[in-house]
Amino acid sequence: YKFSWSPMGVLTASQNSATFLRDGSVVSIDGPELLNNADPIYSFPTMNLECLANRDSLIYRELYGIEDADSVFRGTLRFAGFSDLMYGVKTLGLLDDAPCAGGTWGEVLDALLAEHGASSMRDFCEKKGIRAGGGKLEHLFGWLEMLDRSKGLEVADPSSIVKSLCALLETRLTLEDGERDMVLMAHDIVGEFPGGKEEVWSSTMQLYGDERFTAMGKTVGVTAAIGAEMVLDGWIKEKGVLTPMTKNIYEKGLELLEQEGLVFQESCTVVEKK
Repeated sequence: YKFSWSPMGVLTASQNSATFLRDGSVVSIDGPELLNNADPIYSFPTMNLECLANRDSLIYRELYGIEDADSVFRGTLRFAGFSDLMYGVKTLGLLDDAPCAGGTWGEVLDALLAEHGASSMRDFCEKKGIRAGGGKLEHLFGWLEMLDRSKGLEVADPSSIVKSLCALLETRLTLEDGERDMVLMAHDIVGEFPGGKEEVWSSTMQLYGDERFTAMGKTVGVTAAIGAEMVLDGWIKEKGVLTPMTKNIYEKGLELLEQEGLVFQESCTVVEKK
């Protein structure tokens, strides 16, 4: 996993509470336990992925006009194992906006282990029931050079553990020459019809960055810029906060995207079940 957008956004998004609808029942997950509730997802058969619930999914019933739907879920995709590993990082205290107990990462990690009454990463994971295991945490921190006492890697911001971690991740997990990012999206829409017929519409998108734009830039940066262009050109005359769910806005936006040579192709399949 490398960053083509804000590392702080990645870390904070993994701590948000989430609410969704499953088989007619509202399910809520508290932020501290979000990473402990990832499920495998099979929308991309060639990839080993997992899915985390993403904030409030209930608002989409009204936005999409599906108030009678009995299941509404929005999630975030990650490679399998991400959530277990990050749950260990969070439980240790590395996502806390608290002062660093030391000037080097070695000192910070020793202090955090001591707070949990643990003598090692393996001991910590056993005490806290961290599924990723101490070996994986040690490998992560070793790769980030946080465990190398001889180097004495200093924290970037002594006033904040999480800000220091973000600064470290920005230096180690930035795209290098010849590398590209990838954006994945998957939609599954299940329709039930009189007589018991059921259809499942599945739409997926797999978009890569290139020499001109990152995939994140194509889907977020360029689209925001096109929205600004539409306002400046007087094409959008409505006032206030607008969503791209208005048909005339998204159709014009797609037209401008195509003029920029950006076409997002989705693969859609329909399965009919009796």
